[in-house]
Amino acid sequence: MSPGSFEHLAAPLWLLFAGRDLIMGKAIELLRQIDSKGSLSKAAEAVPMSYKSAWDLIYRINNISAHPVVVTTTGGRHGGGTQLSEYGKSLLVLYSSLERSYEKAFSAFEDVKPDTEHFFKLVKGLCMKTSARNQLAGIVKKVIRGMINSEIVVDIGDNVDIVALITNESCDDLSLVPGKEAIVLVKAPAVILFPGIAPVKCSAENMLAGKVIEVRMGNVNGEVIIELPGGKILTSVITMESGKSLGLREGEPVWAGFSAQQVILALPM
Repeated sequence: MSPGSFEHLAAPLWLLFAGRDLIMGKAIELLRQIDSKGSLSKAAEAVPMSYKSAWDLIYRINNISAHPVVVTTTGGRHGGGTQLSEYGKSLLVLYSSLERSYEKAFSAFEDVKPDTEHFFKLVKGLCMKTSARNQLAGIVKKVIRGMINSEIVVDIGDNVDIVALITNESCDDLSLVPGKEAIVLVKAPAVILFPGIAPVKCSAENMLAGKVIEVRMGNVNGEVIIELPGGKILTSVITMESGKSLGLREGEPVWAGFSAQQVILALPM
């Protein structure tokens, strides 16, 4: 994205592209409060926003970022602290620099460090609105074309691949080729869970190893939050009955499976 492609810039710094929000004020404010307080609960209270909303926003930021922005220290979600990674701190440095210099000519962006390209890739992902709970940024690794459908392999980092099966027409419309950036969308109810360390034989093309970091059960169904290698987050929606039979607990290993046909691919703006 070139600086000249911005439609409007106003104070407090609010980035717009083609009339759409690129970054919400609460996202930056939450990152600043985490950096200041070292505690997500205190940061959420200061924004203000709910603790659950704060975690959901962090999951989304980390999933669409090339590197983790927020990390937890020893003790986990409930016993340790929450802080920005060095990469996350660099984003705040960049944003603060933009706040101080945005009234100047757009050419001033060339002097802002760290690399603005990585920053704008992150905030562009934040503006995408979709009903799919799971949004994971990656790079197209392989395109296997068939008579009607194409199998697309997307690398989301840390040797984790996701396979999508889409029509050849969709593949052509998106111009999918190896090396192209893509966003993987998977609805949470499509993610099936298999507790344990050993891989499970299943017809689902995607079987991702991870660990349970949170179980949120309601009266009818619940959410299970899974951490993948590298810190990416995957959410599964399961019924109360499934929750009881699986006996999922925080910190335990789990496999998340879903069909390649359940994967939707999108392109960054």
